[in-house]
Amino acid sequence: MFATRLARAALASTMMLGILSVPAISQDNWDMALPWGPNEFHTLNAQKFAETASEVTDGALTITIHAGGVLGIKGPETVRSVRDGIVPMADAPLSQAVGEVPIAGIESLPYLVASPEELAALHEVAMDEIKAGLAGHNVKVLYVVPWPANQIFSRREIRTPEDFRGLKIRTPDSNAAQFFEALGAVPVQMPIADVLPSLASGALDATTTSMTTAADQKYWEFLPYAYLTRHLWTSNAMLVNQDSWNALSPENQAAVEAAAAELQPQFWEVSGGEDAKAIERLREGGMTVEEPSEAVVEAMRAAAQPVWEGAYQRIPEAEAMIEAYQAAIGRE
Repeated sequence: MFATRLARAALASTMMLGILSVPAISQDNWDMALPWGPNEFHTLNAQKFAETASEVTDGALTITIHAGGVLGIKGPETVRSVRDGIVPMADAPLSQAVGEVPIAGIESLPYLVASPEELAALHEVAMDEIKAGLAGHNVKVLYVVPWPANQIFSRREIRTPEDFRGLKIRTPDSNAAQFFEALGAVPVQMPIADVLPSLASGALDATTTSMTTAADQKYWEFLPYAYLTRHLWTSNAMLVNQDSWNALSPENQAAVEAAAAELQPQFWEVSGGEDAKAIERLREGGMTVEEPSEAVVEAMRAAAQPVWEGAYQRIPEAEAMIEAYQAAIGRE
């Protein structure tokens, strides 16, 4: 009996040693903060990326999407939150990184970009420096995807340049704020998550954003007019805290980067097809969607010039980058 017990104990000990000797499988769980609603195409792209990241790492990396600003992270604080590791990952407009990397705001200069193709050409000139600047703040960029062009959505008609005067309009960044101030409007810089309450309360008369956001947030419930001004373009960057990134194995880092590189062109295609669908939804909701008058466009283009000049003064490298970009697209 004693020999039997001894044999059982030896077997159990051997089994336990075997279990302890198996290498632990590293498991990384990242939360991703997004201010966009669950049906916004950037959120759907992020969900696709999260699923792909799990697949290519054989489940070693799990990314949980938190859409609609539910984590309480929004606006310019998004980049700082990723930098400081408050969240491992977030999707944010590049223009929100200007506090850390001033050149990140270059693409949102009004009337600098007129198409996705031109935006891609601008990225060829500027993106390496933007990514390097963010890397200096403990933030890695995995992929970058544009919004469709910004338009104007208003409670009142904008038929002439004088109609901008006194218009309380939400703007996404300082470039847009300076632009609308030059037009005589009253810009209010705020993150997208705060726009609907401000429209509902009457604190805003208008907002500038993409057609896709307007459709996702059902602007027809608050604003009757949309104008296809296409006055600025901006892109979102998928940001990762560098310390979280460094915790991944080299093999998983390579797999995730390869997935991001493969998905980015697909996400650009998704973005390119969103405008027409959003315009249709807005019209179905009852909004009047139309081109602005020539006088309005002329005034807006004139108002863009001081914003460019201000950027040249604040950001020494901006002028040379813009010259290189304009040469690349054949614009004088």
